[in-house]
Formats: sequence, C-alpha cells, structure tokens
Amino acid sequence: MNTVYVNIMTSEGVKEKVPLRKIKEYEQLIIADNIFHALKQPGIYTEKDIEEYERSAKFEYRNLMRMIAGNPDTVLALDKITKRFVIVEADPLLHLQCV
Repeated sequence: MNTVYVNIMTSEGVKEKVPLRKIKEYEQLIIADNIFHALKQPGIYTEKDIEEYERSAKFEYRNLMRMIAGNPDTVLALDKITKRFVIVEADPLLHLQCV
C-alpha cells in the first residue's frame, strides 16, 4: 500500500511532508484526550458539553480529511491553542486561506 503524505508547516515556517496516517492518529488522539480531560472535570463540563464537543471535533476532522483528499497540496499547521491541525494554504481556486 502506498503511503499518502501531507504538507505540514513547522513552527519554523518550513514545509515538511508527513504521512497522512500520522495526522489522522494525532487528530484522533487529541479529540479523545480532550474528552477524557473533560470527563475528569465533573461540574465544569456537562454531558451535553462533551457530546457537543465530540460532534463538532469529529465534524471538523472529517472536513479536514475531505479537504486533504480533494487537494493533496493543502498545507497544514498545528494550531497553538487547540493543538489540532488547521489548513494554512489551499488551492487558490477554493478561495480558502485559514490562519
């Protein structure tokens, strides 16, 4: 099976190719970790809050994977606040420029 690579912008501003599998594993781990920590904080997060986060995070994850599948030249970077990957460069025809 061929390995699919994704472009990542490092914190130093350098583009690197990383296996998509690693991005998927990382994203799933961060989502699960956020849910785990929310569950450990009774009284701060309700069950509804956690369910909404999980739905939203999985929706964002699926959209990110669709974007990558539709445009293999998409460049991702790690968001310093959410610790999740975001799109920083995409095909100009898509009119998408996230920072």
